Amino acid sequence: MLQLVPKQIPSLSMMLDDLGNPSAAKLAKALGVCRRTVGRWVADDEAPRAAMLAIFWMTSWGISTIHCEAHNAASQTAVLVAALKRANADLQAKLDSLANSGSTRCPDCPRGATNGQVAIERGAAHQSVAAAMTRRVRSLSRTKHFG
Repeated sequence: MLQLVPKQIPSLSMMLDDLGNPSAAKLAKALGVCRRTVGRWVADDEAPRAAMLAIFWMTSWGISTIHCEAHNAASQTAVLVAALKRANADLQAKLDSLANSGSTRCPDCPRGATNGQVAIERGAAHQSVAAAMTRRVRSLSRTKHFG
């Protein structure tokens, strides 16, 4: 989430203009400071970085950043889901083929292994891959997009 912190922030006057120039009282209430403090910031056209960041996230620039991140996260997740569905379908087709082959061995089987043993081993391996992908999605969701 720290990568979303803007390195450069518009001036206080630009951000307040973007917000429709709220009154000092409204801004003070939103930020949890007194009205005189906001008045001083407005007169100087600068505020402490923490206040500037809080104001930034209320502006159209901040909201746009949030929307872009949400869209990118959704796109990444959709691609991952599609890849997992394809992998699942491929595995299911292989398992069905092994189950319907009528042979006790397949060309890909290690020596002495039956189709059932190979299916179980492959199923466990692919469950492990699916679990790793699921952990990656959760990690992306926590760290990049949802805090």
